[in-house]
Amino acid sequence: MKQIKNIPLYVIIIGIVVMATVISLGTTGILLQQVIEKNERENINLRLKSTAQIAASDPIIIRGLSLNASKSDKSSVQIYAQRLANTANIDFVVVVNDDLYRLSHPNDKQIGKKFSSPQDARQTLQGKAHFSTKVGVLGLGYRYFDPVYDANHDIIGLVSVGLTEDTIARSIKTARRPIFVGLTVGLLIGIVGAIFLAKWIKKIRLKIA
Repeated sequence: MKQIKNIPLYVIIIGIVVMATVISLGTTGILLQQVIEKNERENINLRLKSTAQIAASDPIIIRGLSLNASKSDKSSVQIYAQRLANTANIDFVVVVNDDLYRLSHPNDKQIGKKFSSPQDARQTLQGKAHFSTKVGVLGLGYRYFDPVYDANHDIIGLVSVGLTEDTIARSIKTARRPIFVGLTVGLLIGIVGAIFLAKWIKKIRLKIA
């Protein structure tokens, strides 16, 4: 083969192999990122839902939301909610009574104040557990709402369990990190392989010549 526009053959071979490697790895990387993001969001949904269900069925939460709850009961709700959030690696576990007042919140100053998403709260108080993305006190958040029932199966409040979008973005970024490492390693291997291939072909041409 002759040189193309005075470009040595081995350079052309390296360029072709590297280009093919980049296209192949790039396409694979994009597909893997989409799969990983989808799986991560599904895991987040499962974690939020299961955490909310645990909180909604806990006796501490139910007692704290009862009509005759004492001040100490409400304090125990905050302690329990914070502990559960830390254990489940969740940004917030907010407990709200049927009058839409908070009994727990990551920011103690928000306890006793009205819940910032009354529309979502009212849906839950009607027995509808659901996901919601709204801007709240902590910023844009992704939450799961679950109603809390008393012993008579009457709804006495709700729990809102969620993550901020910043936390979700960091979680997805962390899940994607191995892909970038793998793609980088794959690209380096492709470049080294292309160089060796070019040198091998060059030696063969010299022997033939």
